[in-house]
Amino acid sequence: MTEPRQLLHGALALIVEEKDAISRECLQMLDDEGWSVEVVHGKEQGLRRLQQWSPEVVLVDSKIGTSAGLAVIEKIRETDRRVALIVATDDMAEEHVELARERGADSCLRKPVQERDLFEALSNGLAQYCANLEKCRSERK
Repeated sequence: MTEPRQLLHGALALIVEEKDAISRECLQMLDDEGWSVEVVHGKEQGLRRLQQWSPEVVLVDSKIGTSAGLAVIEKIRETDRRVALIVATDDMAEEHVELARERGADSCLRKPVQERDLFEALSNGLAQYCANLEKCRSERK
């Protein structure tokens, strides 16, 4: 039987953060599983790379309890409706997680990100990406 993680092998992930807070850990986990990963620093660089590279998943380090953190989520979703958007945050207050989801986050993970949680979010995120892709295709017809 195929391991769920093997189904994720070869996918593209973009990590957007201000500092190296999550990238080293997540980069290693994803690289070990055969993902193509790029790390960028800052919202503007992240948005440019998102348009150039078209990853299936964006993992953003965001303070979702702030307007700036929510704006990053919203801008990524406006830029690409299909991408699976996973947010890593220190702030898992229920109202902040709900706001992040309302702005376009598919999943929110508590930092430090645990491997099991990351791959569960990625698996769900890729399923959502495929559904979003189909929806976008059918809207064009």
